[in-house]
Amino acid sequence: MRGENNVQMAITAALQVWCYSGKRSIQLFPPYANQQGDLLKRYCADLLGIMEGADLIALEVKEYDTEKKVLPRFDQDQWESALFFEKQKVPIAYAYNAVSKLAYHKWPQPPDWPEQTLFQVKRSIPSQLESEQPKVQNHISLLDWLNGSHSRDGAEFFGGVHGVLESTDDFTNGIMVLLYSTESGKLATFTADDLKRVVELLRGQQNYLNDAQLKTLKTMLAASADKKSAWSNFQQKPSTFTRPGRKGP
Repeated sequence: MRGENNVQMAITAALQVWCYSGKRSIQLFPPYANQQGDLLKRYCADLLGIMEGADLIALEVKEYDTEKKVLPRFDQDQWESALFFEKQKVPIAYAYNAVSKLAYHKWPQPPDWPEQTLFQVKRSIPSQLESEQPKVQNHISLLDWLNGSHSRDGAEFFGGVHGVLESTDDFTNGIMVLLYSTESGKLATFTADDLKRVVELLRGQQNYLNDAQLKTLKTMLAASADKKSAWSNFQQKPSTFTRPGRKGP
């Protein structure tokens, strides 16, 4: 394995071919490095996707050193940012290789390389991955997660707000928190104009909310104390959070 990019490449290819073979729709979006981070209009993951029959895919990809049994590029600040989004019910997760060479990278590739690759990749929510030494045996494979039961169908969920959100690259941090942390059923009561107003507010020119925008959000969403603190996180000026080895914020 030669870095996180190769792990992400394998995951992306395996997801696309596996879904095509199973006649399941999928749309993936890998944000550029300068689009990633913990700010309002950034993306909290390396790979975002909508797949029929599964919740939204939001993966922070890491390479696992199978000899040293560590994630060499694990970053505490990045983990704390991911944990914040998990607490807002965003389905963010870490994904990392559990073997030294994924089936995708073998030559010749085995006939079932997409399924093998997804099985060889582990998925862990941030709260279950607290250090650079993951408990591999405790983490589910990405394949098992995809095949498991989901409380929400990402494609169906996306369809419910289609027309306001048009593709996977619309799922910025602010939009994700809006969709996942808003009290159940609240968005369903919005008119198309209300939803469009909130989404446009979150798509503003700045990477943070000013006082007036924050007040508008709280009023429209009837936010509880917990939700207020979540939105207040985006009110602060841009943080110094950067991805390991990448320019930021």
